[in-house]
Amino acid sequence: MEPEWRRWLLVRRRVSDPTDLTAYVVFAPQETTLEAIVRVAGTRWTIAQLFAAAKGEVGLDHYEVRSWTGWYRHMTLAMWALALLTVLRAGAIAVDAFKKRLPPVQKYHHLAAFKARRGLASRCACQRFGGGCGAWSWPCSRPPSTWSPGPAGAGGISSWRPPPTITVVG
Repeated sequence: MEPEWRRWLLVRRRVSDPTDLTAYVVFAPQETTLEAIVRVAGTRWTIAQLFAAAKGEVGLDHYEVRSWTGWYRHMTLAMWALALLTVLRAGAIAVDAFKKRLPPVQKYHHLAAFKARRGLASRCACQRFGGGCGAWSWPCSRPPSTWSPGPAGAGGISSWRPPPTITVVG
């Protein structure tokens, strides 16, 4: 059995200015509560904001159609585009929030990055870059006091020392 339908006049006043009144004609089943009617009437502003955003972002109001079918297709396409943009924007915001929670990326020496891309590990700590070449390096087995920039200034290469001379007394 079909429910009995009824019309109501819903008058809404602004809290900041009680003299500002807005009226709605409501057509709903008779058993609908006043709370449900007010809740649905309050969603009107959300829908109006979405239509305004759709007009500006996806061209909801830029249609030149001569039939209902063309108008319906244009409206459907524009609303789908707005939904897609909304989902993409929400995803981008979530990714940015996730990136902000990550610890800062350690800076490492370009040679360590080169070796890391090829699956190799750096065996030497480099004093110029804070005692290590970054997350990709293995711990250095040498104490830091033996570090020297070397003849060409390469980090982690000990300076060249001549072999000890042997004198033969005879």
